[in-house]
Amino acid sequence: MDYFGTFGDTSDAALARVLPVVDSILEAHETGDCRRFAALVTEELRSKVTGEGFRKAHLEVQPTLGRLQSKRFLGALNRGGNPLFLWAAKYERCADDVLIRIGFKNGTEPPRVDRIWIE
Repeated sequence: MDYFGTFGDTSDAALARVLPVVDSILEAHETGDCRRFAALVTEELRSKVTGEGFRKAHLEVQPTLGRLQSKRFLGALNRGGNPLFLWAAKYERCADDVLIRIGFKNGTEPPRVDRIWIE
């Protein structure tokens, strides 16, 4: 069963709230825009991901992925009382499907990301 936390009672409601943030943070990751990334995350995540760490991850990962071509919502899980949204994605330079996991901190307005993995 999906868990959307404070962001909605259904996938449609929750996705309407978080999808603009998801699209923006994925674009920030793709373009290497550290300031945009930092504006979308919680203080806790911002303290863990330094500008240097963000740039290093961008330079190591992004060339293997290329541009995001599409993503498909898979579901949402409860992780420590916060929702973790899952997508399967296609990137232009990667033959395999890529799993995107983006966690949000409950009760944040606008919604703030507290975890992100692209693998």
